[in-house]
Amino acid sequence: MEYSTEITKVSPAHGRLQVIYRSEGKPDLVKNIPLASFDTATIESVVESHAAWAANYWDRMEAAVPVDEVAVGVGVPKSRTYVRPEPVVPQPPTPEEILEERLNAISADRWSKEVEGVIWSDAQGDTFIFDSSPQSQTKFASAELAMTKGIRGEGGSWKCGAVDELGNLTVAFKSLTHAELSQIVDAVYLHVQKCFEAEKIASEKLLAGDNSADFATEFAAL
Repeated sequence: MEYSTEITKVSPAHGRLQVIYRSEGKPDLVKNIPLASFDTATIESVVESHAAWAANYWDRMEAAVPVDEVAVGVGVPKSRTYVRPEPVVPQPPTPEEILEERLNAISADRWSKEVEGVIWSDAQGDTFIFDSSPQSQTKFASAELAMTKGIRGEGGSWKCGAVDELGNLTVAFKSLTHAELSQIVDAVYLHVQKCFEAEKIASEKLLAGDNSADFATEFAAL
């Protein structure tokens, strides 16, 4: 069966992905999919794996067959009575599904916090926010290696966000000494590590039966 998909909503903060499945001559189907990882490969795999759900629904729609034909007059087409499949009654989630959804929510909260950024202030008291996404983590590791090999120039610029006295954020290119860059690299590492520690603790509590466990509480407690 030929079909197409459209991703209409991506929400790492809520661990949700919304996809519309389309096929010619059939109604559009909207699917909300819980998701813990939002890299391209995972999204593509999940979207494709749920296509079977859409195909099954469309097949059930086409399964309506005529069970009675009655002649209604000369030259008048026969009327037909159709039997439609019984509607699918949504079933309440199982305990396992509820647990999986809560674990995914904890993971999604960890991701949102991880990429939130790291706040750092220089010796003059100026405040900056540095990206802490996985891509930025890789760049920091590369810069640290360049310092170790002696190929990074002292005072090289780094793109970040600058925060003024009113709390407004603007794009900035901050000149960083080796020592300053090392401080930021350490801060990013510690921030990411804290995120994973909080996710680990919250997940373990949830698996142990504590349904009140959540990422934010554990992160704040570390």
